[in-house]
Amino acid sequence: MSENLEAVRIQLEHELDVSRGDVIAAADYVAKLPYVDPQRIYLGGHSTGGTLVMLAAEASPVFRASFAFGPVTSPERYPDGLAPPGLDKASEAERMLRAPWHWLPSVASRLLVIEGEGGNIGELRAMQRINRNPRVTFHEVKGADHFSVLAPIN
Repeated sequence: MSENLEAVRIQLEHELDVSRGDVIAAADYVAKLPYVDPQRIYLGGHSTGGTLVMLAAEASPVFRASFAFGPVTSPERYPDGLAPPGLDKASEAERMLRAPWHWLPSVASRLLVIEGEGGNIGELRAMQRINRNPRVTFHEVKGADHFSVLAPIN
C-alpha cells in the first residue's frame, strides 16, 4: 500500500463507515457466544452489501472467509440513482476510503468476489487485474446476472 493511501487511512480512521464498524462489532459479539466456533465465522453480502463485505474483510481478520457478490470497485461506479446517500458531498479522501479496490492488499483472510457474467462483470475484472493478494480470488458465474448469481444451484 502506498504511503499516501496509508496516510489517508490513518487520517480518516475515526470516520470509517459506521456500517462496516457495525459488521465487525456484530462478528465480535457472535464470536463470544458459547455455541459459536469463533474460528468459523463467515460473512456474505450482495451488491452494496458485497462492497461492504469487502471493506469489512479489509478492516478485520475476524472472518474465516468472506463472500462479496456483485460489489463495485468504488462508490462512484454505482449506476445513476443507486449511489450511497451523501456521496456527492464526500471528500476525495472519504471516497477513496470507501473504494475497496484500493485496499485489496490489506485483506487478511479469504475473500471470494463473485459476479454473474451478465452483471457488474467489469467491476470484478478491474479488481482482478490489479489484485496481487493471494487471499482474494475472483469468480465469474457463466449464465448468471447480478441477481441470478444468488440463485440456488439445481
